[in-house]
Amino acid sequence: MKFRKARIEKFEGSTVYKIPDEIARELGHVIARWANLERHLKLVIYNLVGIDDVIGRVVIGKARAHEQIGRVEDVLTALRLTVKSPLKEIKKSLAEIESSRNALAHGQWLITPGSDQLFLLDLSDNWPLGEGIPRHTKRMFPDTKPVGQGDLIKLVNDMDVEIERLDKLNEEVRALRRSLHAKSPEQAP
Repeated sequence: MKFRKARIEKFEGSTVYKIPDEIARELGHVIARWANLERHLKLVIYNLVGIDDVIGRVVIGKARAHEQIGRVEDVLTALRLTVKSPLKEIKKSLAEIESSRNALAHGQWLITPGSDQLFLLDLSDNWPLGEGIPRHTKRMFPDTKPVGQGDLIKLVNDMDVEIERLDKLNEEVRALRRSLHAKSPEQAP
């Protein structure tokens, strides 16, 4: 789900406090699937550094998903290990998915007069710098995006793809850990 790149000077609409049931249902799937994705990502880190869930939750905390993949990259580099999983692609995809998820979870829902099209108001971040355009916060010039059931279903499907990639990464990490444990401490990288 991407927001428009054009600056909105004024949006005519009113806040919606009760969204349609089909949107609410899919939004619930987005939130639940995101929690599942985060769990899969944390398992990669826990297995990579050899810690259990309790210590992992204390150490990892609430880092953003793409930051956690960055930590995986850092640990792999520190241990001089490599994986076949496309970490840069996963990191980019997780950043996009997380941004969409956060906008859905924390954004303001709007509807335009005479329409049942829902819009999401995004007040986070800044507009990208453009030619001759000064940087402005989206709090001053909010961004809006029409959101429908299909957008939410696609986001859940995108999360499922990343969960599969994280599972494959976790398998690689677990195999690397086993190979490290098979070596003596003098042989470990």
